[in-house]
Amino acid sequence: MSGGQANQDWAKGLSLVRQAVAEITAAAKLLQSLGPTLTATPPPADSAVEAKAAEAEKARFDTDLAALKGRLSKLQASTAPPVAEIQAKVDAVAAAAKSAEDNAKKPDMAAAQEALYTARTAADEAERVAPLRQAFDERAKALVTKAGTNVALTGKITAVVNAAKPVADKFDFDGAGRVLDSADAAFEGEKVKRLASGTDEAALMTAVKEMMKKSGGSGIAPGVKDGPKQLDEIVTSLSATTTKPEVFSKTCKERFGIELSAKGETGAFSDVKDAKTLQNLYKTLAMTPDQVKDNPSLKKVVRTKVGSAGGAYDASENATEMLGRPADPNYKQQFGSKLLNSGGTNQLPAPLSNDYKPANEDALDYFEFANVHETGHSVDDRLGFMSGRLGQAAFGGWALYGGDLGPIADAVAGKYGAAFADQLKPFVIDLMTGNQPDNPKATDPTKQAALNDACQKIRDDWFKNANVKGECWWDQGKCTKITIGDKIYHEAYAGTWVSYTAAERSKGITGYQFRAPGEWFAELFAAYHHKKLKPSHPAVAWLKDL
Repeated sequence: MSGGQANQDWAKGLSLVRQAVAEITAAAKLLQSLGPTLTATPPPADSAVEAKAAEAEKARFDTDLAALKGRLSKLQASTAPPVAEIQAKVDAVAAAAKSAEDNAKKPDMAAAQEALYTARTAADEAERVAPLRQAFDERAKALVTKAGTNVALTGKITAVVNAAKPVADKFDFDGAGRVLDSADAAFEGEKVKRLASGTDEAALMTAVKEMMKKSGGSGIAPGVKDGPKQLDEIVTSLSATTTKPEVFSKTCKERFGIELSAKGETGAFSDVKDAKTLQNLYKTLAMTPDQVKDNPSLKKVVRTKVGSAGGAYDASENATEMLGRPADPNYKQQFGSKLLNSGGTNQLPAPLSNDYKPANEDALDYFEFANVHETGHSVDDRLGFMSGRLGQAAFGGWALYGGDLGPIADAVAGKYGAAFADQLKPFVIDLMTGNQPDNPKATDPTKQAALNDACQKIRDDWFKNANVKGECWWDQGKCTKITIGDKIYHEAYAGTWVSYTAAERSKGITGYQFRAPGEWFAELFAAYHHKKLKPSHPAVAWLKDL
């Protein structure tokens, strides 16, 4: 039984004695009130018994208080750790001890015993944290010493230690330890830098794995980079000239669980260009680490077709295919007023408000932008994000039509020939499904010319621009022409027809965003992670929480 529990039991026993005495006295008075028929009266309460019990209680209290003061004195004299580092815990002991002593003088022994129990509990806590703080201090000192004469490394380690101290000051030694793990990661990082251009691949990967274990510090202390973040920093700064391509691919597999392949014209990893491409793929994956690491919807990124640009995500394979090479001057992602299509006209209308303007109009390397875009597709696939938000105004008001093209045909027929809607609807569906239908026959021969005119406008003004070959998403002029009511209906991919709210284009960041629901998400995802969306952009609120 703990000292505190015994103390409580003693106080409780004394209280029961007092209660019994009070009940005996009350019973005696009751018997006296019953008159002469009851001649027996109980004996008066024995005050000597009560006094003796109180004296024993006080003696026990004094003994326990003296023992507590001894513990307190030892804590107040601590040098390992310095008492200042556990002062809050020591002060809690001192305050409770004083309260116990003051209550005993009143005397209010029940309150004194309660305060003494509180003081003992506080002393237990102070004695628990003291060795933990000492261990933290010793580890922190050893880390700085280990850095030796390496000025840059010493500065980095010292910064981590300084960031960990406020966490330790709050007695969160588990959290403080995870922050110090970032210092251990820095030493492993020095090994990675040294081994990356060598031949000891086993030692390199051991250092990489050790860095991966040192995670968690970034979320505890502001400004601290934990092991995985330090690894990203190192890998993206390695010299592609002296680092073999395999270093980037194998490190990526360990870091994110993703296979990288960027084989050039020879069909195998071969040159500096391949190394640079792999490094760039790693860099863009590291822009969204929480979204790509162990993402079941993204297991492989393959670079193909060196002399081109673009990318594609294959949900059935959980893989991304990237085209071209990074830093190709022929392929740039533009923004804002510089966002023009190949014909030199605007991809989008003027922004709805300042919130929808890009954070800046600096061009991005298209290879990098596209790779984050394709990562966005894997995130959308994993979360089922857009499939769960079809029709919602805040997410573009998108609709997918599958095999039911009737609603689109109704809208098109209504715009170009409402008087012939019944005849135009199958004509429009025929066009949309890849046929070359003849003009339908008018029920009234005198109106055949008008019906023919409607069919021609549907072919030239709408279908020519709305089918997938028209690529209307790149051209605001085309989109304006095919707007029907408040909607734009078009073929996103061969056989896949969609619609969205036309006014949403004034909120767009790129024209390609308006090809399909998944592209709408992926372009915003890429723009956000490339810091092209202003903090006030409405999409930032949900993108940051994915």
